[in-house]
Amino acid sequence: MQTGPDLVSAGFPVSNPLIALLGASNLSQPNVPPRSNLEWSAVLGTPSDTAIAGTGVGLAVAVPALPGLTITAAKILAGATAEATGSNGFVAVYSGIAVPALLGSTAAITGAAAIAASAAYTATLATPVTLSSTTCPNGFVYVSISFTATTMPTLISATPPTATQTPWSTTAPLFYGATHGTALAGTAPATIASPATVAKVPLVTLI
Repeated sequence: MQTGPDLVSAGFPVSNPLIALLGASNLSQPNVPPRSNLEWSAVLGTPSDTAIAGTGVGLAVAVPALPGLTITAAKILAGATAEATGSNGFVAVYSGIAVPALLGSTAAITGAAAIAASAAYTATLATPVTLSSTTCPNGFVYVSISFTATTMPTLISATPPTATQTPWSTTAPLFYGATHGTALAGTAPATIASPATVAKVPLVTLI
């Protein structure tokens, strides 16, 4: 029976392949593996270098997680195109509920070239977030990424077979990738309202 996010309590193998692949473990508890939507690769499709949402628009993805997990940061993987003339942005964590609610966010990302090409970018939350059975009731949360820039970075993303995504059950994610909001700048909205599903799912790792 799953009783926590660590390797043994959650029923993970003691040697978790994601730790080797990503070269990281959870920042607050070393026996907790990083959680990533890479775990759903069979559903999400083959990763590629992908243009993300337009400037100032949020692009949210579902990421598997468990109650008890403390999230300190999220990692994304930039593709061949770096951000240029960037003025703002954020990476934020939202609860895995019907109307995802903001749990934590980075401070506004204001560097003109914060996202370098072909590199991992670690977005540290202003305050770590510890998940509960209320905020993560069904084994996942949502992570939203937004940048405001003249040249938007590309990200390593999976490409589902279709942009139209319908939950397989009432407890499944609302989407694997969806855009939301406009002119968001450096402030994450309080909820992910009216998400529009897209066939692009940036790979995100929670640490």
